[in-house]
Amino acid sequence: MNQKKSSSCLVRFVGLVVVLGMLCGILTWQWRNGGWNEVLKDLTPSIRLSRQLPATPRAEELEKLQTIQLQKIQRNQSQVRAALKSAAARRYPPLSVPDMPAAMTRSQIREKTVQYRMRELSDYRRLTQDSPEARSASEKFLEMYLRDIVEREVRVIDYQKLERLGREALDAGSKDPLLRTYHARALWSSAGDWEAVKTWTEVLSEFEKSNYPRNVALNAWIFRRAAAGTRPDPELNEFRSLPVQMLVKWLQEEGPKSGFTECLSVRVAELWDTAKPEEKEALIIGMLQSESIDEYIVNEFLGYYFTQLAFQHRGGGYANQLTMDQHLQFRLHSDCATTYLKYAWSLRPDLPFAPGRMIKFGMNFPDANESAHFWFLRTIEAQFDHYGSYKEMLHSLIPIWGGSHAQMLTFARNCVETNRFDTNVPYMIVDVLQRLQNDEKVDLRKRSDVVKLLQDFAKLRNTYRTDHADSKLYEDLTTVKTDLAMLMETCQLQDLAAAEIRSAWPRINWTRLRQNLRPGRILALRTMASQGKSGREIIAFDERLRRVWDAKSDFDQLKNLSEEYEKLKSHVGADDPAAEYFLHAGMVLDQLRQFASGDWIEMKTGPQLAGWEPYCDSWLVGDDGIVTLSMNRGGESQRLSLRPLANLHPPLEIDVTVEPGGCPAGAGIRWACEAPFELGKVEGYPAFFISSVRSSAGSDNLDFRGTSRRFGARPLETRGPHQLQLKIWDELFELVTDGGMLMTSSLLKPWDRSGFLSFGMGSEIRADDGELRLSRIRIRALKLQPAPDEKSPFEDRVRYWEGRQIGSDGEDLFTLVQLCRIRFDQGRYDEVISIADRLLEKNPHIRDVKVWKARTVLNTTHDDAAVLALIKNTSLGSPDDYEHDMALMIEILAMSEDDGIRNGQQAKTLAGIMARRKGNKYPRTHAALAAASAETGDFDAAVEAIQKAMESGNEKEKIEWEARLNAYRDKKTIRFPGKSAGPASDKSE
Repeated sequence: MNQKKSSSCLVRFVGLVVVLGMLCGILTWQWRNGGWNEVLKDLTPSIRLSRQLPATPRAEELEKLQTIQLQKIQRNQSQVRAALKSAAARRYPPLSVPDMPAAMTRSQIREKTVQYRMRELSDYRRLTQDSPEARSASEKFLEMYLRDIVEREVRVIDYQKLERLGREALDAGSKDPLLRTYHARALWSSAGDWEAVKTWTEVLSEFEKSNYPRNVALNAWIFRRAAAGTRPDPELNEFRSLPVQMLVKWLQEEGPKSGFTECLSVRVAELWDTAKPEEKEALIIGMLQSESIDEYIVNEFLGYYFTQLAFQHRGGGYANQLTMDQHLQFRLHSDCATTYLKYAWSLRPDLPFAPGRMIKFGMNFPDANESAHFWFLRTIEAQFDHYGSYKEMLHSLIPIWGGSHAQMLTFARNCVETNRFDTNVPYMIVDVLQRLQNDEKVDLRKRSDVVKLLQDFAKLRNTYRTDHADSKLYEDLTTVKTDLAMLMETCQLQDLAAAEIRSAWPRINWTRLRQNLRPGRILALRTMASQGKSGREIIAFDERLRRVWDAKSDFDQLKNLSEEYEKLKSHVGADDPAAEYFLHAGMVLDQLRQFASGDWIEMKTGPQLAGWEPYCDSWLVGDDGIVTLSMNRGGESQRLSLRPLANLHPPLEIDVTVEPGGCPAGAGIRWACEAPFELGKVEGYPAFFISSVRSSAGSDNLDFRGTSRRFGARPLETRGPHQLQLKIWDELFELVTDGGMLMTSSLLKPWDRSGFLSFGMGSEIRADDGELRLSRIRIRALKLQPAPDEKSPFEDRVRYWEGRQIGSDGEDLFTLVQLCRIRFDQGRYDEVISIADRLLEKNPHIRDVKVWKARTVLNTTHDDAAVLALIKNTSLGSPDDYEHDMALMIEILAMSEDDGIRNGQQAKTLAGIMARRKGNKYPRTHAALAAASAETGDFDAAVEAIQKAMESGNEKEKIEWEARLNAYRDKKTIRFPGKSAGPASDKSE
């Protein structure tokens, strides 16, 4: 009986555990998938929760106003429910993109916007006080400006044309504030001229007295606000505010029946995205207080306001990482936001903005009736090619949101099969494939479904073009064709890629082709050249030509490559754009022949930069051979650099002159890889570059990365241009800057053979404008063996540097400096002085030479003051320089026989700075710290430091430092030239 009872209890217990486990599983699944709020709502129906609003001075006022608005919406809920029911009745398959013939398109919205903006021209004709001559010029400018600013992307060159046209009106005598407002915009956009800001300030006061609508005054304020944001000047703070009251009055002036609600909505949305939180709050309050603003716009932006609050409370973590309070506040604010957005949509279902915002809520709160796809359909019913909604829909399909790569490709195919090539919809294939490739890390080459999709796209698009020969396709924007060509090239569809490039030639978007440091120009030219019978041969030839070439390469292959080059070149007509490929290939072949012979390759830079890949918006090659790379205002480029197409690798000797000018980042010699930047990856490794950040003395800095020191910066003696002379092996480099600054070190990690040589910036940075000048670039194979390190036997170092001196032309700066050091260690002081004087006469800024001359003077004349005078200016102000000169200064301050020079406390301070900067790695750092410690009476620290110095010093140094060690153990200091001075003086300061 008891046994049966025990069994029954056990069964019930196990059953309870199973039920609880299932419940926990369900709750965990809902938690992970963002549905915790639904669970919470079911479990606690009696709890009344409240939203947490920002604690601002006007929060209570906003809450009261929006409560009234919510009550108004509540009274109209039947309207919303009816609209939802009607929409749900229109059933479409999952992920479908049905054609919506009645929906607006972007081009139609642009036409509507042109109508809206042309009202300003009518206002000018009605209100201006200009003379007839000025009116004629002004009307011509205004019509062109208002159309161009709406109908197409206006480039810098277009703004320059507009500026000249507007200046003609000013020269004709126009003083009209509307004309001056838009001329100032053209002036600012083309040249960044601060006179534009002064003009906008002046016209704002003039508009107050005129009868012009507030739209133009609002534009003047917005233009000035954007310009002020480019300068950190505190005096411009008032210019950076959003003119909330002016914006509200403008919306009141337009009223609910203006007929241009979509234009007003777009304009307010542009300002909303740049507004501060308090400005958004003030704008919402102003809208709610007014009874004459279009109700759609009021509810649309109330929805935006609470959407931002919802996601602000949610934070950026995964659903299962959020606290219960985060979930609650996210849901409460989301409910508020969706209430406004749904109501706005019910008021104007012909506008895409409110349902477009609802797609995000369909993702976060999955509902069979109001899914992300449901709201996507509502958006394209209003505007078929509303790009933001397609992007949101695509985002909802990524795996992290419960979608899959297959669903993403299905969505792309559905977009293509709409056959609406007059819109951006079929071209969503580009966004989908770029998302798969860049974010999802899918290798598109291995996906047959991707290759088939691209082939089907090209077939449908070509048929459409044939059937609509007189129509304009969306792809007529060359950026789209450029992206398509790159994707087709990635998927090894060379014929399709070549067709895209040829159809866009010569208006290719070169900046996009060079993304992620691709050699975009040469690849585009090669793709075109590779069409026809010899296509595969050209690609194979190019891959052999541009592979890694170093001292171990088989240069006998160059003969075969040259013969193959002549044969392939004959297959392409001289007038064919593809012929330019062979211009580059021929230059690379010539350079490789010179490299193989050991001669200097004078890297020629003709107007076409044949043999180079430039990364910039524009370039200019002067008659003097100086190449100027530029970032242009309004351009896309994010780096300024020049890449030789001959893929030369160490051991190399490189010589280049760099002038950063207005370059927004350091520029010099770097190695980089053809790949997107990855976290933890050193971009541009190793790198030796001139920094555009000026030192306190007003000169440039020499920066370096990728060495055993990881990163460093040293001030140069002058402003540019600067000459960089680099010898670089697989694990070591020697650098001479401006013929005076020397640096040598081992590299931080093994050589990356997937990288390539580059002159200019290494990391990406966007600036309105910037400029870099490069000249006198030359490269040759380095047959010289790297120098033995400091730990090598002294005899080996002597043999190496004496042999290198014999084999050089007598002007090898590194060799001469090292010989100074060797002759000093050998006690051949006359030779040290002779070499040092000869070098310093040519360049008085060679720090290392000064150090060895100073040590020689110290050992021969014992003139501490003369030694200090020789090195003080180069050391005291630059504690990050070589250890030798700083260590020598510290030792003189600690060990001089001259009481007027000796200063133990100052020596110890400098030693501390040096130790922090140098990382306690160098033996002379420890020796100097030991001398300073002894002079201040800290003999225990002195003994410890000198012992560390002896661990890595050379033989001669160890003999010298052993004498110091014995003195420090006996509590005695040392005086130059090595005499013991007894106990440390208590007078040291």
